[in-house]
Amino acid sequence: MDLSLSGLRAQVRGRPARGRIVEALPYLGLDIESASGDSVRVEYSPNRPDYSTEYGIAAGLEGLLGEADGPAAAAPRAARARLRNKKPAARPVIVGACASGARVDGRMIRQLISMQDDLDAGMGRGRRRSSIGIHDMDRVRFPLTYEQAARRSARFAPLGAEEMSLAEALRRTEQGRKYSGLLGAGPVPVLRDADGRIISLPPVVNSERTAVREGTRSLFVEVTGHEKARVEDALSVVAFTLGRAGFEVGRLPGASLAGRRLSVDAAEISSVLGVEVSAAEAARCLRRARLDASAAGSRIACVVPRHRFDVRNSRDLAEEAALGYGVWRLEPRMPAWSAPGGRDAQTVMLERAALAMVGLGYTEVLNTCLAPDLPGSSGGLLRVADPKEGGAFLRGSLLPGLAATLSANVHRPYPQRIFETGAAFERGRPVRERLVLASVSAHAGAGFSEAKSAAVAALAALGASASTRAFSDPALQEGRAARLVAKNRTVGKVGEIASEVASAHRLRVPAAGFEVDLGLIFDAGGGRGAHKSNRADGRGRAGRTAQA
Repeated sequence: MDLSLSGLRAQVRGRPARGRIVEALPYLGLDIESASGDSVRVEYSPNRPDYSTEYGIAAGLEGLLGEADGPAAAAPRAARARLRNKKPAARPVIVGACASGARVDGRMIRQLISMQDDLDAGMGRGRRRSSIGIHDMDRVRFPLTYEQAARRSARFAPLGAEEMSLAEALRRTEQGRKYSGLLGAGPVPVLRDADGRIISLPPVVNSERTAVREGTRSLFVEVTGHEKARVEDALSVVAFTLGRAGFEVGRLPGASLAGRRLSVDAAEISSVLGVEVSAAEAARCLRRARLDASAAGSRIACVVPRHRFDVRNSRDLAEEAALGYGVWRLEPRMPAWSAPGGRDAQTVMLERAALAMVGLGYTEVLNTCLAPDLPGSSGGLLRVADPKEGGAFLRGSLLPGLAATLSANVHRPYPQRIFETGAAFERGRPVRERLVLASVSAHAGAGFSEAKSAAVAALAALGASASTRAFSDPALQEGRAARLVAKNRTVGKVGEIASEVASAHRLRVPAAGFEVDLGLIFDAGGGRGAHKSNRADGRGRAGRTAQA
């Protein structure tokens, strides 16, 4: 994001020098990418969407530079405007706010558009979870009605276009082509004013009739989505920004933008700072971080503004107090513990395994631990409760994911040899998380012998050895598969990919691979002779347990 130092300076109380502003920006958690003349390019953390405009950054600077403390903007009051929500199936949640008492100029429009795009892309996950619409409120007649359009033939003028039907807007406009997939094939949600005119087709496009332009003096903001907490989070950031821009903001009934009450002990803040501070001083630090804080005994009670949803617990409050205290005031000290650091045994083993596979001509890939129930998974996978995105299962093996990677690259030349190290999961109480090395080779001559040779070489690099014993596995070809056994314990498997699995993944050539449990290899003595553990107790374990 590009900042104008002169514009930023004009919004900060006390009008600090530009050089002082540049020096302070990193202490807000902003990374300076470049600076030239009056312009500074910064990158802000996604957990601080209030820094998506100069208005929010100016509020942070005021506290950091001691020009102001406490809440940076007044909490939105209740507005008299009314919004009826008939809960359309495609997008059932809507909240809104009104803003008046200021005037929109060109610079403000650019800032609002940038903020809206960032919030829709980040918090809104590409408008899937939430999307924002900002309108010229003087062109809107209340009460508004959020409903499901009876027909896609209903007409309105999308932003920047002539009047057309809803179906045409989804098909012909740039925004329609980009976001129509979020609505599916059924009825679409629309927002109508008191005259029945469509002013918004969420989450796609607003009406040209209510477009915000230079000179606009009042704004109406609507946020739609699927979860009320998500849309209120987005609305709270917009409301805070408009309040900092000089508007008086009112929330419509149904939107809750109240702050959260949290508390923290002065001892916890002192522990984080590494400096002894009293409760009164800790409260002053939190106010400089633009929170409402007061001390009572050793406890500090805080009211966290709704737009600061990144502050959830006492440790977050301690970190905010550190920012308010001033990171530049903290003097680094060497820890009292003098033992040297180093890589643990698991890290060393992973590096040795990866180097061995690269030396054998394999390319490393990285797949997610969450995956669909892929062909070759052998069933019985652990299902994730209420998955938000991606797959619904914890993988029990890495081989199906490697086969899926080959499937996505069938148009590439052969041979293709890939490997991965990562976590796989087994049922139990608690669920066991295993650290696994797996590889697959695909080409016209791929077979059991090549896969076994690769497994033997990889184990040798780890200071281990294993014998093979025939067995059956649904993912591997019958009669062309074997268990890998080290010290009378099965540590993995090797074989040719079953024809049914290869067909399901559209593999056009034979494929063979292996998979070994690195934790069991380590327990069997693999790698112990090649390096020493850096743990204080001299032990290291690659296998871990995780709660489901």
